[in-house]
Amino acid sequence: MGFRFRRRIMLAPGIRLNLSKRGLGLSVGPRGASLSVGPSGVHGHAGIPGTGLAYRQKLNGRNRRASGFSGGTSGGNTGSISAAALDARLSQGESLPVRLEIDAEGGIHYFHGDGTSMDDDEARVLR
Repeated sequence: MGFRFRRRIMLAPGIRLNLSKRGLGLSVGPRGASLSVGPSGVHGHAGIPGTGLAYRQKLNGRNRRASGFSGGTSGGNTGSISAAALDARLSQGESLPVRLEIDAEGGIHYFHGDGTSMDDDEARVLR
Protein backbone atom coordinates (compact mmCIF):
# COMPACT_ATOMS: atom_id res chain seq x y z
CA MET A 1 0.00 0.00 0.00
CA GLY A 2 1.44 3.37 -0.99
CA PHE A 3 1.48 6.65 0.87
CA ARG A 4 -0.96 9.40 -0.07
CA PHE A 5 -0.69 13.12 0.45
CA ARG A 6 -3.55 15.55 0.02
CA ARG A 7 -4.10 18.92 1.61
CA ARG A 8 -6.97 21.36 0.94
CA ILE A 9 -6.57 25.02 1.91
CA MET A 10 -9.57 27.36 1.83
CA LEU A 11 -8.52 30.67 0.24
CA ALA A 12 -11.96 32.31 0.35
CA PRO A 13 -15.55 31.06 0.55
CA GLY A 14 -15.98 28.74 -2.42
CA ILE A 15 -12.29 28.79 -3.45
CA ARG A 16 -9.90 26.03 -2.38
CA LEU A 17 -6.24 25.37 -3.12
CA ASN A 18 -5.51 21.62 -3.37
CA LEU A 19 -2.05 20.20 -2.80
CA SER A 20 -1.13 16.57 -3.51
CA LYS A 21 1.80 14.40 -4.57
CA ARG A 22 0.80 14.99 -8.21
CA GLY A 23 0.77 18.78 -7.98
CA LEU A 24 -1.21 21.92 -7.29
CA GLY A 25 -4.89 22.44 -8.13
CA LEU A 26 -7.72 24.91 -7.62
CA SER A 27 -11.40 24.21 -6.91
CA VAL A 28 -14.14 26.82 -7.27
CA GLY A 29 -17.76 26.40 -6.26
CA PRO A 30 -20.14 25.96 -3.37
CA ARG A 31 -20.45 22.78 -1.31
CA GLY A 32 -21.91 20.06 -3.51
CA ALA A 33 -20.90 21.54 -6.89
CA SER A 34 -17.47 22.60 -8.07
CA LEU A 35 -15.16 23.13 -10.98
CA SER A 36 -11.58 21.91 -10.44
CA VAL A 37 -8.40 22.64 -12.38
CA GLY A 38 -5.31 20.59 -11.62
CA PRO A 39 -2.59 18.32 -12.99
CA SER A 40 -5.14 15.82 -14.31
CA GLY A 41 -7.15 18.47 -16.18
CA VAL A 42 -10.46 20.25 -15.62
CA HIS A 43 -13.24 18.39 -13.81
CA GLY A 44 -16.81 19.21 -12.90
CA HIS A 45 -18.14 17.73 -9.68
CA ALA A 46 -21.69 17.51 -8.34
CA GLY A 47 -22.78 15.72 -5.21
CA ILE A 48 -25.34 15.55 -2.47
CA PRO A 49 -23.57 16.76 0.69
CA GLY A 50 -23.60 14.31 3.57
CA THR A 51 -24.63 11.28 1.49
CA GLY A 52 -21.38 10.23 -0.15
CA LEU A 53 -23.13 10.30 -3.56
CA ALA A 54 -21.30 12.30 -6.18
CA TYR A 55 -20.67 12.56 -9.92
CA ARG A 56 -17.39 13.73 -11.43
CA GLN A 57 -16.67 14.30 -15.12
CA LYS A 58 -13.54 15.37 -16.94
CA LEU A 59 -14.34 18.49 -18.94
CA ASN A 60 -11.24 18.60 -21.12
CA GLY A 61 -9.14 15.96 -22.77
CA ARG A 62 -8.47 14.21 -26.04
CA ASN A 63 -11.82 12.44 -26.26
CA ARG A 64 -13.94 15.55 -25.66
CA ARG A 65 -14.47 18.07 -28.38
CA ALA A 66 -15.06 21.70 -27.58
CA SER A 67 -18.09 23.17 -29.24
CA GLY A 68 -19.58 26.62 -29.16
CA PHE A 69 -23.16 27.36 -28.23
CA SER A 70 -24.86 29.43 -30.85
CA GLY A 71 -28.25 29.62 -29.15
CA GLY A 72 -29.92 29.49 -32.55
CA THR A 73 -28.18 32.58 -33.86
CA SER A 74 -25.66 32.74 -36.66
CA GLY A 75 -22.05 33.76 -36.21
CA GLY A 76 -21.31 31.49 -33.24
CA ASN A 77 -22.50 33.96 -30.62
CA THR A 78 -22.38 32.15 -27.27
CA GLY A 79 -24.48 34.65 -25.34
CA SER A 80 -28.03 34.46 -24.02
CA ILE A 81 -29.53 31.11 -24.88
CA SER A 82 -32.53 29.65 -23.13
CA ALA A 83 -31.94 27.48 -20.09
CA ALA A 84 -33.87 24.64 -21.79
CA ALA A 85 -31.61 24.81 -24.88
CA LEU A 86 -28.54 24.87 -22.64
CA ASP A 87 -29.78 21.83 -20.69
CA ALA A 88 -30.54 19.93 -23.92
CA ARG A 89 -27.08 20.60 -25.37
CA LEU A 90 -25.27 19.66 -22.16
CA SER A 91 -27.28 16.42 -21.91
CA GLN A 92 -26.10 15.55 -25.46
CA GLY A 93 -22.50 15.78 -24.24
CA GLU A 94 -21.61 19.16 -25.73
CA SER A 95 -19.24 21.36 -23.78
CA LEU A 96 -19.69 25.02 -22.94
CA PRO A 97 -16.91 27.56 -22.52
CA VAL A 98 -17.66 29.47 -19.31
CA ARG A 99 -15.91 31.99 -17.11
CA LEU A 100 -16.49 32.24 -13.36
CA GLU A 101 -15.76 35.34 -11.32
CA ILE A 102 -15.67 35.49 -7.53
CA ASP A 103 -16.55 38.83 -5.96
CA ALA A 104 -15.15 40.19 -2.69
CA GLU A 105 -18.03 38.65 -0.70
CA GLY A 106 -17.41 35.19 -2.19
CA GLY A 107 -20.33 35.29 -4.65
CA ILE A 108 -19.85 33.37 -7.89
CA HIS A 109 -20.84 35.05 -11.18
CA TYR A 110 -21.20 32.99 -14.38
CA PHE A 111 -20.33 34.23 -17.88
CA HIS A 112 -20.49 32.69 -21.34
CA GLY A 113 -17.20 32.13 -23.19
CA ASP A 114 -17.68 35.41 -25.07
CA GLY A 115 -17.97 37.36 -21.78
CA THR A 116 -21.74 37.93 -21.72
CA SER A 117 -23.35 37.34 -18.35
CA MET A 118 -25.49 34.22 -17.82
CA ASP A 119 -28.96 34.76 -16.42
CA ASP A 120 -30.02 32.94 -13.24
CA ASP A 121 -31.77 30.10 -15.12
CA GLU A 122 -28.70 29.40 -17.29
CA ALA A 123 -26.40 29.41 -14.24
CA ARG A 124 -28.78 27.06 -12.42
CA VAL A 125 -28.65 24.58 -15.34
CA LEU A 126 -24.85 24.82 -15.41
CA ARG A 127 -24.57 24.15 -11.67
